[in-house]
Amino acid sequence: MPECKKIFINASTVKYSGGLYIGLDIIRTLIECREFKIMLVCPRIPAYKEFEKLVTIRYVPEFFYFYLFRPILDFIRIRKYINKFNPDKIISLGNLPAVSRFYQIFFHDNAFISGNYKNLIKLGLIQKIRRRIFNSRLKYVDKIIVQTQLEKQNLEISFSDLPVVKVIPPMLPSHLLIKTPIKEYSHVNSGFQKILCLSRYYRHKNIEILYEAAELCYNKLLPVQFIITVDTSQGRKARQLLQKIKKNDFGKRIINIGEIKREHLSAVINKVDAFILPSLVETFGLNCIEAWYFSKPLFIADLPYARHICNDAAVYFDPFDADNLTDQIIKYSNHTPETEKILKNGKEKLNSLSKPEDIIELMKSDRS
Repeated sequence: MPECKKIFINASTVKYSGGLYIGLDIIRTLIECREFKIMLVCPRIPAYKEFEKLVTIRYVPEFFYFYLFRPILDFIRIRKYINKFNPDKIISLGNLPAVSRFYQIFFHDNAFISGNYKNLIKLGLIQKIRRRIFNSRLKYVDKIIVQTQLEKQNLEISFSDLPVVKVIPPMLPSHLLIKTPIKEYSHVNSGFQKILCLSRYYRHKNIEILYEAAELCYNKLLPVQFIITVDTSQGRKARQLLQKIKKNDFGKRIINIGEIKREHLSAVINKVDAFILPSLVETFGLNCIEAWYFSKPLFIADLPYARHICNDAAVYFDPFDADNLTDQIIKYSNHTPETEKILKNGKEKLNSLSKPEDIIELMKSDRS
């Protein structure tokens, strides 16, 4: 019997939200294929425990995530693991490729690297540094996988010396198939239209617009409730927003239910009436798939990434205008023929997602 191909998976920085869920599904797909010998480098978080008896795992100690120690992780620790494992292919997930001369496929999902968003949001120092490092590491990458044609175009505009760039949309996230029941959240108002913003706090997620919209809904006596999933551990701005909501939630028109465990996501989604994605920057946005799968109306920022992904399967609003957002909610709050058409289009969008076979074929294909 021929020896299985050896795959080294570099998920050393994949810890949160959509990037984590996509990464877990890719890893799970490769394991279930049973044709590859795999070494996985990843953070020591509960999400990866399911793989402990299935692959060789090397956990990254927490101190390596301090910026002072990151070069040691990237240039010494991970390279040592790679050289010892001697893989046929490296799969890098996260923000940056590995530093290695082995054949490498990089799954790109950082829109700040590929796009020019200066007119929407000011790039922070970390994003600027990360973009420079990405450019310097392109020489180690043989193939880049992006989720949309727009991301491919953005990369080609931003960087002159790219390897092969291939578009593979995300798969249907496996967490949507988990049916773990949860208790009711006591502060969710069952008499309101419940609109879920399923996101960690990042500046580009633009969650503050929902606080402004909640105030407008309160003043107009609109039965709308925005539900956010922010935690105080997500930075100073997150804590400031939560403090504002604590002081005034406008008659519970905006509430925070905190971070949701992966196994509870489907149950929470089933209890809301609609999704909202006010983000200024995205590569794909799993919220789109989640809304389409559960037939929930999707309100999304009227920006190029959203138009490219959703087309006629979403309701668009100006991400800088809370009045426009509330107007769109009023217009589409009932199941009008227009709303039903949007839901139907969303279901059809699911057909364009990738299948596990697409990932397997990518691994088995030659190096062209």
